[in-house]
Amino acid sequence: MPREVQQQAAHDQAATVLRIYGQLTDLIQTRDVSESRAAERIALELIDCWHALSAYKPAIPTKSKWYSLAPTHPNWLTLNHAQLSMALATATSAQPKMMPDPLWAENVIAGYIGRLLPTLSTPGEWERAIRVLDAATELIFYLAVRLQVVEARLLRRTIMTYVRDVLSKSESGTSDGGSGSGWNLFRMAAADRAVLIYTRFWLGLIRRFEDLDSGRLASSFDKAVTTVQGPYEAGAPRQLLEMYERIAYGIEFEQRTEHQRVTPGWWVNHIAARTLSQVLVTAIQEFFTQIRAELIDPLVASSGADAPLVTIQVLDCLELVNKLTFHLRTAEQTVAALNTFRHAPTKDELWPETSLPREVPASLAEQLYRKLGQVALLLDPDPHDSSRPDLFGQSYRLLFNATFHALLEGRTDLARQLFPITIAIADRARARLFTDLAAQSTRDQVIFGTEPLLDVMELSGYALLMSELDAPGIWTEVRALWDSIFAGDTAPALAGQMSAVLSAHENLFALTTGGILRTERKMALAEVMRKHGIADPSGMPGEHSADRAESAIVAAFAPWDPGFIAPELSDLFIAEYLKQRPDMATLDIPRGAERLRDSINRRRQRRRPPQASEAGGTE
Repeated sequence: MPREVQQQAAHDQAATVLRIYGQLTDLIQTRDVSESRAAERIALELIDCWHALSAYKPAIPTKSKWYSLAPTHPNWLTLNHAQLSMALATATSAQPKMMPDPLWAENVIAGYIGRLLPTLSTPGEWERAIRVLDAATELIFYLAVRLQVVEARLLRRTIMTYVRDVLSKSESGTSDGGSGSGWNLFRMAAADRAVLIYTRFWLGLIRRFEDLDSGRLASSFDKAVTTVQGPYEAGAPRQLLEMYERIAYGIEFEQRTEHQRVTPGWWVNHIAARTLSQVLVTAIQEFFTQIRAELIDPLVASSGADAPLVTIQVLDCLELVNKLTFHLRTAEQTVAALNTFRHAPTKDELWPETSLPREVPASLAEQLYRKLGQVALLLDPDPHDSSRPDLFGQSYRLLFNATFHALLEGRTDLARQLFPITIAIADRARARLFTDLAAQSTRDQVIFGTEPLLDVMELSGYALLMSELDAPGIWTEVRALWDSIFAGDTAPALAGQMSAVLSAHENLFALTTGGILRTERKMALAEVMRKHGIADPSGMPGEHSADRAESAIVAAFAPWDPGFIAPELSDLFIAEYLKQRPDMATLDIPRGAERLRDSINRRRQRRRPPQASEAGGTE
């Protein structure tokens, strides 16, 4: 009884404090407060209160007087016979039960934060709003670490309601310049936080399970039920805490009555692992669903009218998807460790389905790359301003990389959509570099200024090669695109420029960023070709798998051990497309392209069937 009195006193004191914060919130919301930091300070203090509560929550009994009571209404479709018969006989409702409300304090705090944030949405206060958002984001991270998933979603929903309201307004609605650069910067920062909130939740959720193994799990399960105080020292989420309480009090009863523990350890491990698996798998599955419904789908469906804002969110979402893909391995390892505690003889039907949605990140990434391709065309390729993020440059690099991997991995639909976009953006990037590099040395202008041209030639070479290696590919569409480009009056000048760029890089003896990336891409190509059984293990002339390849082009690119490909893909574009055009017969091509063309022609000659006269011999 004294303990219950203390719990009730703690609840009353907390409720009183929250009422005071509510009065302050009312004051700030309805009046002009001379202290400009008031709203920020109160919001941060509320976040600190929530942070402290989340740390203590695993140590609070699930039926503690600390919690307010809230009605829990029964499900009429699962009522027991006595309740249902009485209700039907008397035409009355089934009465709700008063149960502890585990979110009573969090709901109050979230409501106050949701009311305070709009008061900071002014040109002079938006940096304070960002600080509050950042503090809330870090709280979401720690809530996820503690597996307080429902609490984290409550706070995330509160913050996202405010962020969406900010992003929906192109102007601040004030008369003191709110629609200027300050407000635009605020919206860009808010767009960044709109995705960061989800990213931090995911990282927090995974953090809890890093470096876990079966031994540590078994030790934590046993320790949590050894004494009646054990559950409150385990730092368990509420669902697992309730299970620990029941088992711990049952074991304590056994020891009082039987003077020994009767409950077997394997059963404790089985039940605890089942509960924790349910918590983890459900949290991940629901989070993936929430990402798609709350973040990706609305972003993909947006008009893209505000291209920079949409681009920021797409780029951040791509980073999130990358983290989903990488850290799913940790989740899968944890699920596998938990499955080792499953006691097969029990034939437990309640054991959750533990398969994780590993195919979802790749699907989300494709959606995002398609959207990035749409909005990147709307970005202004203005000269780089170091005071602002280079959204155009970043989008170009990501789209080029995505197109390359789509070609290499045989995702032709995505490659077909991204390729012309990448070519168009590369042309804009080439034009922008003339300004960006105007004050640089001639060497830097050659190294960096010609990269977009090298990129489009290399990517086109990959399209041609992959169509030969893994037909049908997209070379037909790529050829048609280049035919339309070279149909204009500037075709001879463009062709000459392409050839000159390749010649310049052949004579450039330096390790450049572009050169290193091209080597990495050729190594990835070598791995793909080896998987197709195409390889030249010695790198010397002879009868190897390369010579047995159906395509002379494929054979010319067969990787040497250990996976090195000598020819350049840009040379393939020059030799097999540009030089083959009737209007380019007099074009001077670089040495590398010339050697590659000769190599391909020799291989084609060897594959050509002998003439009838040669087959018949001399008479």
